Amino acid sequence: MDIIEYTALKYYNSCVSEECLYLGMLFNNLTKNTRVFKSIRNFKRLESFDDEINIEFFKDYLCSIKAEIEDNIFNYDKAFNLKEYIKPYVNELRFSSIKTEKTDDPDFIENMVKLFLKFDYDKKQRLSKETEKKYIKKVLKSSHIDFSEEPIIGKYNENIRLDLVTDNYGIKLFKFEGKDLTRLVTNAKAWAYNAREMKDAKKIVFLYDVDFENSEKFDTIIKILKEDAFKVMPYETGIDYITNITSD
Repeated sequence: MDIIEYTALKYYNSCVSEECLYLGMLFNNLTKNTRVFKSIRNFKRLESFDDEINIEFFKDYLCSIKAEIEDNIFNYDKAFNLKEYIKPYVNELRFSSIKTEKTDDPDFIENMVKLFLKFDYDKKQRLSKETEKKYIKKVLKSSHIDFSEEPIIGKYNENIRLDLVTDNYGIKLFKFEGKDLTRLVTNAKAWAYNAREMKDAKKIVFLYDVDFENSEKFDTIIKILKEDAFKVMPYETGIDYITNITSD
């Protein structure tokens, strides 16, 4: 059983923005005293996110982090403190709060990378919705957030099945990839109604997997969901958001 600390490297296009893009994942195996840094290889999304960015600089910068923290002849016998390492990252580049996982899952690192750096993988390599949910649950547990998968009782005594429910929040995962968006409009309306109905009981957070550029149908779905939800976010920013939820 390994004890692994992990944190995500995020890029914000301004110091005050809430929107971010995940650039990498850093894993520190406390049991084996080894470290792994996985970063994006597809820089097109980064260019779209910030068209003024120097891509070559970021490529070199990510390589330098990997060289600095992974085992080599210069650091193999040195102690590594993840908390101290991420302290200087406070502006556009920031690491998320450190989570700790006790696991014997041989795919833990690979699947966590696929969860947070989803768009670095082609569609066939991405996690299924059920596997994504499984690893989101791991992140919540690592964040010491209690949750359940029990349905919420609606206004008319019906069961409303969200994917995850905490004391104050209800989380619904939307998988749009490969789906007919026209058919999802009706589904979005139903969930917007549920969010309105549950407003006094839970803060409803809708997370979605892919962003369709220049798609009126997609824009319509997001507008519908935002009507009564507390938050509507892509997985990338959404996972980071829900892991920082506290019982406020």
